[in-house]
Amino acid sequence: MSNANQILTCSFCGKARHQMKAGVASEHALICNYCISDAVAHVAVALRKEREQFKQQLKLKKAGE
Repeated sequence: MSNANQILTCSFCGKARHQMKAGVASEHALICNYCISDAVAHVAVALRKEREQFKQQLKLKKAGE
């Protein structure tokens, strides 16, 4: 049996496999669907902030300014 099948809890929050709807496992870690959703939300917020900062940098000055 591979190590991925032996990991019984989420490596991030500690949820047991039976508490998960889904999970992604590697040889050394397992991440549950809840932690994946949280990670996606954090990345989305970071990308929105980065996009807003970039938009501010791109604002063109009016002629003569």
